[in-house]
Amino acid sequence: MRKLTSLMVFSLLVFLLIGCEEAPSTYTVTYQDYDGSIIATYDVLAGDDAPLPADPTREGYTFSGWDPSHLNISSDMTLQATYEALIQETVEENEPSDPPEVEVPDPEPVLPRAERPILVLTKLEGLEATLTEFLGHPYELVDSIVNVDWNQYQRLVVLYEDALRRELPPRLLGRPNLDANHFVTFTNDSDVDVTLISLNDLDDYERFLSTVDTSIFEIREPANVYDYYPIQGTVVLDASRRFDASALQAALGDDVRVMDGSLNEDVLLHETIYVFLGNLIPSYLSAFDDQLRPLDHALTVIELDRGQRLIVGRATGEWADEYYAAFIDVAKAGILNSQSLTLSPPEGIVFPTPREVTADMCYIEEMPNGPHSDRQDTVSNFIPPTRIPAQGEVNALGILIKFEDIAMAQTASEFEAFVREVHDMSVDYFDVMSAGEMQLNWTLHPEIVSAPFFLSPEIGPGNPSYETLIHEHIEYILDFVEETTDLTDVDMINFYWPAGLPEYVYGGLSAMTDEPLDTQRGEIYNYSVKKMETKYFDQPRVFARSVIHGIGHNLGLTDIYIHEGALWYYEEYDSITDKYGHWDIMTAADNEFNAWHRWMLKWVSDDQVHCQPEKTDESVEVFLEPLNRQEATTRQIVIRLSNTEALSIALRDPGKYCPLVPEHVGLSVPQGGCTQNVLVTHIDTKIGTGNGPMTILRTARSTAEDFSDALMQVGESVTFENITITHTERYALGSVITIEFKD
Repeated sequence: MRKLTSLMVFSLLVFLLIGCEEAPSTYTVTYQDYDGSIIATYDVLAGDDAPLPADPTREGYTFSGWDPSHLNISSDMTLQATYEALIQETVEENEPSDPPEVEVPDPEPVLPRAERPILVLTKLEGLEATLTEFLGHPYELVDSIVNVDWNQYQRLVVLYEDALRRELPPRLLGRPNLDANHFVTFTNDSDVDVTLISLNDLDDYERFLSTVDTSIFEIREPANVYDYYPIQGTVVLDASRRFDASALQAALGDDVRVMDGSLNEDVLLHETIYVFLGNLIPSYLSAFDDQLRPLDHALTVIELDRGQRLIVGRATGEWADEYYAAFIDVAKAGILNSQSLTLSPPEGIVFPTPREVTADMCYIEEMPNGPHSDRQDTVSNFIPPTRIPAQGEVNALGILIKFEDIAMAQTASEFEAFVREVHDMSVDYFDVMSAGEMQLNWTLHPEIVSAPFFLSPEIGPGNPSYETLIHEHIEYILDFVEETTDLTDVDMINFYWPAGLPEYVYGGLSAMTDEPLDTQRGEIYNYSVKKMETKYFDQPRVFARSVIHGIGHNLGLTDIYIHEGALWYYEEYDSITDKYGHWDIMTAADNEFNAWHRWMLKWVSDDQVHCQPEKTDESVEVFLEPLNRQEATTRQIVIRLSNTEALSIALRDPGKYCPLVPEHVGLSVPQGGCTQNVLVTHIDTKIGTGNGPMTILRTARSTAEDFSDALMQVGESVTFENITITHTERYALGSVITIEFKD
């Protein structure tokens, strides 16, 4: 029945496919049974053989064939089924009878699939020679697939140009959206493999046949098309579309092809590929997005699967001209590994080495866990002590919780997959921020722990019972976990509540223990509770901020924004306003750890901090390099004001987590993103979390409530008491900072 339906559909497609073209001569062939019923009807091209339907049956008879012949049809005709009567033997009464012998005609021979010819559909002409050489197998060339008996062929190869594509049935085209010279093989409804090859002209087809082999006859997706093209030489292109790529060609030699930046996948058919990027990553490089997105003022060398090398340089903004020139210089010298596109220091600027005062003189005594202190005490209850190391391996355990009384908003597998993705993001984040100094290792408890829900609308943040109940709940969970999990090497634990909890449950729900978490093996010095909210379930990046923020507390870092719960503690202040923008993960937003925090955690070394002592009626110039550049002489300037106060000056620039185009979700976006400009911060360790301990010094231009416009542009200044700090000059390599001290 399936075959009959398929054949009827193909008959109907004749009129849809050929459109207004003049149809070839066809004749109707009708197959009729002994009782006059119609078995099948086919439209057959003049001179072709009519397809054979399945053999009919008749009780007491054997089917013997059709009369007249179904071969070489030249007119409308009816073929009659013919039968031979079975011979009935006389059977004596009460004796068992043997079944009659039935004479079965020999079936028509059916060729094995591998021996059947290949059907080639095309409207191109003059292909016989190339097809014979390429296929190496018998084939039949047709320009229509109407009334094709698929059982006669092993596969269908469609060589289609625009004209033929419009005629092909949609079910034949299947999923692919193919461009010129691309192909895909899939299996259609008749279990016949169909290979589609998109062509514009005969030259393209002949080039295709000369470069691929018969291994294309596998089920493949279009993404693998490059596997079947020859690797060419070297290509260069300026994908930023700002420069003359011929300059790079001249640096590499004449035997190099230059492509326009607007060209697409053809670039990936070369052995060595030089690409210079601007703000956008071309779609044909999307597979390397993770490696290219954080790339700025540098180049990377990516080894491709087929032994190719993709060499990408990237620079944005006003320094792109200079970095493109540096990219050409590096190309001349030869490129082996990823490296910075370093530029020469600006003329007349001298890096401040040897230093007048060593960085340890910048240390303020009451800074918790400073770079030269083993202290574990704290100035304020709002500042937690360090609980995990900032260097080396940190082992963390994630525990997923299901509440017996509340249905989960996602499946267990979705819950687990989401948390694993968040964990992976946090691992990458700390690897980047610490420049490899801290390795975060996550494990996940092997099963979701089921527990009764214990909160009510009357018990929330501010209620004395709130955190007590959370701690009791965690102890309940921990008792179960310790029965199945070895906590010997665990440094920290995160407990994850599922999405779908009542709205009265506090959104952040980050509860830190004031005392170590007691376990059977000893003390784990921290835990945090994270509630997944339904609105974030498809935004792991947003939820990862909360996890990273909590780990920041475990490292001993404070919040640096004002939150409502802290207002009562700072009533002595006349006015309380937000004092930090969207540059630091310890704010309400996201992005990076600031320069002071990185130094405190020893992710910025002492020899990269310029300690500037206070002077009297003097002015000094310091060349400051971007904070995100690992190879730098000066990544932070610190002016020590007292035993508990200091000024931190850092040059913020785009990086993986401080991108040129920020990706905040539901948050205000900093103007211009993390452009290369200066951030000055006042640190006061006497002040607890709620009102600092950091305050941005803002310029006269800066008016945004979240301080997101407070980066100092060239020519702008900020003043703290008797000290004025000016962003004097700006270069691709860094900026000149002028510090004036007055009486």
